[in-house]
Amino acid sequence: MQAYEIIEEIRKDCPVNPITELKTLSSWIERLREFYLEARNGARCWYLIDLIDNLLLCTVNLGHFVPCDANGVPLEKPVNHEKWLEYQEHGFELLFGNEAENQAYNEAQKNVIFEGWEVHSEGETVNKNGDRLSFFGSRVFYDVRMGDQEYQGKRLKDNSTLADLAEATTRKLLKIK
Repeated sequence: MQAYEIIEEIRKDCPVNPITELKTLSSWIERLREFYLEARNGARCWYLIDLIDNLLLCTVNLGHFVPCDANGVPLEKPVNHEKWLEYQEHGFELLFGNEAENQAYNEAQKNVIFEGWEVHSEGETVNKNGDRLSFFGSRVFYDVRMGDQEYQGKRLKDNSTLADLAEATTRKLLKIK
């Protein structure tokens, strides 16, 4: 399963929507313990723990932050994309720009699980708080801006998972869209 599919499944199965930020597994367990005490449904709780574990085992990639093609190259938003989406919702067959380009962008946007990020330069994304993520092959660097202080950088291990990213961002949780 893709990360976005796991998130959808968790949201569907858990009445108290626990997945708005990327957290460590131990933080999720605390929240699920409260859920279990209220619902008294151990099987459902174990299923959610399994889903969260699967989510955290997903390898971090640039496509989790901005729409990318199959090779991990960021895609530009097509001209008139919003208009294209609007017409798609209503079942109209009118074309706005390149149909294939709009469909590819729309599919790539499904894989984006974190909100508020944009491409700043090649291999680097920035969010509205000024935090930065840089991707160099299998290496990921995370620089977080804490108020007016300088950046506090962390290099995640090669082929980092979402669990590694959650651990690196415990002081400033990443928002999941």
